[in-house]
Amino acid sequence: MQHYDGCYRKQADRAILSQSREQTIFDRFLQLVTQHCAEQHQIGYYAERMCLTERYLSTIIRQTSSVTAKDWIDRALIARIKIELRHTDKPAAQIADEMHFANPSFFSKYFRRLTGMTPGEYKSIS
Repeated sequence: MQHYDGCYRKQADRAILSQSREQTIFDRFLQLVTQHCAEQHQIGYYAERMCLTERYLSTIIRQTSSVTAKDWIDRALIARIKIELRHTDKPAAQIADEMHFANPSFFSKYFRRLTGMTPGEYKSIS
């Protein structure tokens, strides 16, 4: 019985260590996303900065939070865009350029897909 108890404890200790590693990766990812979401919209950038593969990073993020890495990036980016729209007088085209979108049309489609309204509509209700 002691042998099985020892095996169980070793396995439990390994699970705790691996969980903390996953949590560390998740925390670092969120920190990087918060800092760089305006310039970098792709998972590859964050994986490279963390010296991980895109697939491994995506798997860890999904396992840890039940949300995909791309969704975390999108959420952070949309939050930053909403702040810009609500608290500045910048036109949407300027915000699109500052957030490194290819063009204002793509920016508007991206914002509408994630929020259900255009940047102009959002700005007018703010």
